[in-house]
This record gives sequence, C-alpha cells and structure tokens, in this order.
Amino acid sequence: MIILIGLLLGIVFKWVESNKRIKNVNRIFRFSTKLVLFVINPIIFIGVFWTINIDNPKLALLPILGAFCIILGGIFAIIFSKFLKLDNKKKGSMFVSGSFTNLGSFGTIFCFSFLGETSLVYVALFRLFEDFIYYTIGYPVARSYAKTQHAKEKFLHIILRLAKDPFIIVAILGITVGGTLSFSSIERPEFYSILIGIFVPMATLLLMIPIGYHIKMEAIRKYIKESFSISFIKFILVPVCIISLAYLVGMGELENGLVLKVILILSVMPPAFVSVIPTQIYELDIDLANSSIILNSGLLIIILPIINFIINIT
Repeated sequence: MIILIGLLLGIVFKWVESNKRIKNVNRIFRFSTKLVLFVINPIIFIGVFWTINIDNPKLALLPILGAFCIILGGIFAIIFSKFLKLDNKKKGSMFVSGSFTNLGSFGTIFCFSFLGETSLVYVALFRLFEDFIYYTIGYPVARSYAKTQHAKEKFLHIILRLAKDPFIIVAILGITVGGTLSFSSIERPEFYSILIGIFVPMATLLLMIPIGYHIKMEAIRKYIKESFSISFIKFILVPVCIISLAYLVGMGELENGLVLKVILILSVMPPAFVSVIPTQIYELDIDLANSSIILNSGLLIIILPIINFIINIT
C-alpha cells in the first residue's frame, strides 16, 4: 500500500507540475532522497545493528549471496539478450535490468512487513556489497554496450570513487555505530522500535514519489517480450539458484529459518529503479529499462502473496 501511495503521489506531482501549479519539483525530490539516504537510513542501520548478535560464522556468507544474486541476474540477462537478438543499446539495458535489484525500498519494506524488525539486520548484511558490485561491475559492463566509447576507468579509481561516495560513507558509518553499540553495555531505548516502525515505511514512501513522477506507461507495450524475459530471470531463475545455494550452505538452520526467508524475499525483487541511471549515462535504451521496472514491479501483486504463503507454511 505504501509503495502504491508513493507512486500515485509521484503521478500527482507530475500532473500538478504540468499544470504549472508547482515549480522546482526535482529540487524537492533531491531533498527527499538525501533525507532518506543521509538521515533516515543511517538511523535505521544504527537501530537494527545495535541489537545484532552475529554468533554464527555462516552469516558472513550473506553479503556474498547478495553479490551473487546481483551478478547472476546480469549474466542471465546477457544470455537472454543474445537469444532475443537485441542490439547493443537494448543488451545494455537488459543487463542492468537483470542485474540491478530493488533490495532497498522494496526488499526492506517487504521483509519488515512479513518478518518484522529482526529481519532488517539480515537485509543490511545481504545488501552489504550491493553498491560495490554496481559501481565495479554493473556500470563498467553497461558502458561496454554504449553507443559511443567511453574511456576505461582504472580499478583503483573506482575504489577511490566508492571511498568518497557520501551515501556509502554514511551507510557504513550507521552500520559501524550500531555494531559498536551492540558490543557495549548500553541498551537500545525502547522507543527505537517505534522509530524504526515509522522510518522504514517513510523511507519507502519518499523514494517511491520520484519514481511515480518519472513513470512512462506508454512505453511498456513496445518492450513486452524483453520485460517478461526479465520477469523469468528475476522471479524464477535467480531465486531458484540463490535459495538452493543458501540451503546447501546451511542458511535454513539459522534463526529458525528466518535468514532463509529473508533471502527468499530479497532474491525475488524486481529491477531497481536506479537501473535507469546507467542507461541514461551511457545512452542505452532508457524506455526498455523503464518498461521492465514498471511491469515487473507491478507483477509483485502476484508474486508477494505466493511468497507470503511460502513463508507461512515453512
């Protein structure tokens, strides 16, 4: 419901702006996004890691599984692109649609809704290498399909850019502070649970509004075949591979199956909204990426009840 409200508000913003009743909409969106990334998310990270108790070394595999989930989606997308005989611009957009995954706004809110606050720490661990994979693998591969050649960026430069990225710095700082507090004698205040209960849906809402604003529904019909190919990758191939691997390494034994349930939810998330960014930067097929996002996000109406059913019977 929160996601739908956010998208509808974005559409309303677009209508209001088109009627010249409001100005500087993008400035408002930039502020709301920074509010989430610099204030709300770090507070959430501090809270969930404050109560963390990682006493099982198998949990160290969670970030690796998260990275593999992203990489595997991209590999499948490239394979499907060859079967569909797409041109380079479409191949690049297929790759980012298959690779970039909505682990943040969607994954976080669904795990919180289905499994409670306890699940959020495992969400954060699963996402630990997310930005690193996007910048070091996702963007360079997308660039390789670009219409014009871009200068190759050295790996050291990529690492330095990541180290200077304020969004990553703030996220890591929040995790570090929360983790440090978990080893201290300071107990987390009782009101923090209420705060997280407010901030998680608030963050999702604020991130959804700009997405609704940029939605282009008319483009979907042109890319039905490509979008449903991404559906098969995101909702069947990747989850089957990731869940099977997680089960084989013993994740099902952790926290009475809670960790495996988190992995299940996160492995079936649709393309990330940020997948549009590399398509814009490298002049790929933006409409394909947009169509894939919209259609596959819409399919969650079917996917989520199935996931909820699986979670409740296991």
